[in-house]
Amino acid sequence: MLKKVISLLVIQFCFVMPITTYGATPPKQSIKIAFLADIHLHDIYADIELSSDQGQDLFPTDKDKKTLIMRSMSSQLKSTRLFNENYFVLTAALDDIVARNIKLVALPGDFTDDGQPINVLAVKAILDRYSRDHDIQFFVITGNHDPVRPFSVPGGKSDFLLQNGEEAGIYSLNHSKCKTQSDNQKQVYCSKDIQHWGYQEIMESLAHHGFMPKADYLYYETPFTESNGNPAVEHSMQKRYLDWCSDDQPKLCYKMPDASYLVEPIDGLWVLAIDANVYVIDDNDNHKFQGSSNAGYNAMFRYKKPVLDWIESVVTRAKQSNKQLVAFSHFPMTDFYDGASKKIRTLFGKNTFQMKRLPTQQTENLLANTGLQLHFAGHMHINDTGSAKSDSGSTLYNIQVPSLAAYQPAYKLLTLSAANIAEIETISVSKVPKFNTLFTHYQTEWHFNHSHKLPNWDQDILAVSSYAEFTDKHLQGVITNRYLPKEWPQDLVSFLENNSLSALLALNSCAPLDDLANQDYESIAANNALTLIYDFYRVKNADHIAAINANKKRFYLYLNQAYENCEVENNQLFTQLQKLLSTLALMLQSEPSANFIIDLNTHTLTNKTEEPQ
Repeated sequence: MLKKVISLLVIQFCFVMPITTYGATPPKQSIKIAFLADIHLHDIYADIELSSDQGQDLFPTDKDKKTLIMRSMSSQLKSTRLFNENYFVLTAALDDIVARNIKLVALPGDFTDDGQPINVLAVKAILDRYSRDHDIQFFVITGNHDPVRPFSVPGGKSDFLLQNGEEAGIYSLNHSKCKTQSDNQKQVYCSKDIQHWGYQEIMESLAHHGFMPKADYLYYETPFTESNGNPAVEHSMQKRYLDWCSDDQPKLCYKMPDASYLVEPIDGLWVLAIDANVYVIDDNDNHKFQGSSNAGYNAMFRYKKPVLDWIESVVTRAKQSNKQLVAFSHFPMTDFYDGASKKIRTLFGKNTFQMKRLPTQQTENLLANTGLQLHFAGHMHINDTGSAKSDSGSTLYNIQVPSLAAYQPAYKLLTLSAANIAEIETISVSKVPKFNTLFTHYQTEWHFNHSHKLPNWDQDILAVSSYAEFTDKHLQGVITNRYLPKEWPQDLVSFLENNSLSALLALNSCAPLDDLANQDYESIAANNALTLIYDFYRVKNADHIAAINANKKRFYLYLNQAYENCEVENNQLFTQLQKLLSTLALMLQSEPSANFIIDLNTHTLTNKTEEPQ
């Protein structure tokens, strides 16, 4: 593998500045900050300019005859995220934020589908409008989907929906699909509006939402520049890069952009936005880069160490200047599987369940030792709370913000008091006006697939009454179409598909069956055992906000206890169930992740209804 080194010559760190330049006034009142992660906005109403003579009349329209540039339901049910409804859910979340009179909003990456111009500009238009009309300050940071590569590259998708329910591709003009077309492929349309933008285009478009200083910011800096000169020069894209050079080819170097910044939007509060994207040069082509999806902080220590040094400096200066510091980035800083990662690996394999994205123990320790205490992350589309202890005894708390484009849709609200007490609430976005706007077009798609004998999907997803139900049906579809065939032991899946939950107890010769009746679990046990898989993913994704009633959770804990207290030799199925149930039990009994309080002075985390852990 091609090794890289980082040239430190371009780095001029601002932590050498005198502390007196920052002031020392802590916030006098509680501060509220909302975190909206993994929006993956796709602008279904985008005005795409096609290069061919055929116009947009090929695409569906809504009731007002507005053209819909939408993706198919088939494609959504194979993806970990929704594509189309995100347009409505973002507005619903922002309207809720307005109703709560929240004035600071952070977006920890993946705010676009894939950094396409139409979607970046749609995000800009929405943030501009809410900033102008409701006096909200937005702070965005890049995720692995915005940009997908550090510099602009060809882009496109094959699964846009036509009026008749058929799928068609839309690609950028420089994409190979637009250069050579074969007779056997789907219909292809070409547009300059669908390429994948790089850092420069995205950061310049969203410059007023954190990427560049503004007059009303009290302080602003990046890992490379001080806030004491001409902002247009000091913070320009030409200043914000690392030199990455190849060990094997010293003359092969790139100016790698980094979007990190520190801002003081109100007196006494420092908001630290960390760009944890790492794009490694492709071994097979020195002019291409790998995506950053599986990199994150594990790769940061190799490729972006100066940025991590800067973070440690920010933490030190925040303490010295009596500033309250809140950090956010796209990638998690701690374990997000509640200590169950080893069990998951042994049951499903080391490369399943996005294990490559899990911070290593060494990474956790190094991040905790920066002294950072409060970090909000996205990327995983899950609701979770993780923590890691530093060598000095402080605690790094990593708050995973759920995706608005997946189960369960929610955002996080931080209320930070002057006494350094952090209250975190998880705000559900279950009711979304117009979320079913596209359902008639999905129905057309279903009939097209049916009549052409193409793979199809369960129409039950269109019989829902809320956006939360819609995301639950979406999750079930993804489990069926993606996870079960690729990641699960097929003998285990077969057993669960063809039995009720009561069969799990029948398989366990040690289980006290009388306890099942005494604890009123008969109705739950009568469910098909495939319910266990669905609930496993509901808990994995949503943790303590999963839509599973308390009695059912107790039933699963009872099953786990029955399996833990029993040994059945030479029975692979029993062993698999034992691991599955113990993993689920760890998740069900994890650290509070819905509504809880962190005392940053004493490093204690308290559920609102429980004692400190």
